[in-house]
Amino acid sequence: MAFQQSQELSQKQSLSQAMQHSLMLLQLPAAELQSYIDKALVENPMLESLPPESSPSPRTGPAGSGLPTIQTVYGSHSVYHVPAENATDLFGRLAQEESYTDHLLAQLGERADLDKRMLSLCRYLVGCLNASGYLDCPLRELAQEANVSLFELEQALFVVQELEPLGTGARSLSECLLLQLAQSKHFNDLSIRMASIGLDLLARKDYDRLAGLLRASPDDVRRTAAVIQQLNPIPSRGFGAEAPTAYIVPEATVSREGETLLLEINNAEAPQLSIHPYYQKLLEEDGHPEVREYLQGYLQQARNVIAELDNRRQTMETLLVYIIREQAGFFQRKDALQPMTMSHLAQEMHVSTSTVSRAVKDKYILFDGELLPLRHFFSVPIRTEEGPLSQDAVKARILHFISLEPSDRPLSDEALAASLSGSGIRVSRRTVAKYRSEEGIPTAAQRRKDRRASDAKKESL
Repeated sequence: MAFQQSQELSQKQSLSQAMQHSLMLLQLPAAELQSYIDKALVENPMLESLPPESSPSPRTGPAGSGLPTIQTVYGSHSVYHVPAENATDLFGRLAQEESYTDHLLAQLGERADLDKRMLSLCRYLVGCLNASGYLDCPLRELAQEANVSLFELEQALFVVQELEPLGTGARSLSECLLLQLAQSKHFNDLSIRMASIGLDLLARKDYDRLAGLLRASPDDVRRTAAVIQQLNPIPSRGFGAEAPTAYIVPEATVSREGETLLLEINNAEAPQLSIHPYYQKLLEEDGHPEVREYLQGYLQQARNVIAELDNRRQTMETLLVYIIREQAGFFQRKDALQPMTMSHLAQEMHVSTSTVSRAVKDKYILFDGELLPLRHFFSVPIRTEEGPLSQDAVKARILHFISLEPSDRPLSDEALAASLSGSGIRVSRRTVAKYRSEEGIPTAAQRRKDRRASDAKKESL
């Protein structure tokens, strides 16, 4: 009986490792995938690289469907270099000596208290973290994907959340801050409640209302606020800051040909692989058991690599087609992006949300000469009287209102929120401030100051 239990556990562990490897390949961006393939070709004699595909194939948009025609072809793309001053914010992870993920995995490797199964689950969770170090996929869904109990995966998450930098593995900003507070001398009732329910007021620096909400003195609130403002809201921040340059290779290029959208998949960085015919023949004909056993091991590895790469290629192509279909207005007419969530796209593709999250992680497409991250196309819909709008659409409304404001009386964020509300779009002043800042537009006071300075300069001339 004991032997049977051990055998079942071993099978689950083996499946978990194979699944993790497949998911790892899905997460790799094009440039890193090329490095993986080059290494596989060197290490496994049974593998050979095939010439790239080039035949086009229409994917969506049958007559009368109302969907855009999307045609996929295969091509190659150049490496895009990013200036040093931009590399830290955009692509620092690609050129750093130790990535955030490597840093976490190294710490797990030093944990002698973890058995093989728990270590495997912790590594799996590290692979699920987004670029900021957050776990943005439901844990229950991940447990189903990994074929383990929710309790077991929760235990693994507790381990991941103990890793440095603190805040890693958080599922929200509040949890990220609480994980850091828990390891500090400032972990108390007031700091816990402020991080849990007071972040909106804290962001607005409304200390009076914050004191009322938390039932604390204004002095205590300000002291605690100062502590929380010193915490790190992005656990992965700082990795790769020393990188002088960075580069990226787009997964695909999107262009317009009349009413057809052309999706050119980049296969220069991910060529198709096949079993090398010479070694396949040698395996079939050689009579030496040692040679056959040697080649048989490589053959199975080669088949696994080919299957996993094919799965990645199919998943990425399907994902890109769905994104283009959902955002056809943006690609055809430069309309504002439509609201689209990862869970919605996962349902359309019949995959898990975590699969979509991994597939878009650190991936880019080239459109109209601009590199766009795949995450750019996802946003939580904002409910309005006209129906759901994307964040880009709301930002466009804000820019429109600012373009119409009197030069001597620029609109405050509160006034912009009221203007949006009058248009049937109800968002908070804080949201308006966030969107305005993301668009690089200064505050109303700064806009007034800048315009006065500009007018004074004109008068002096």
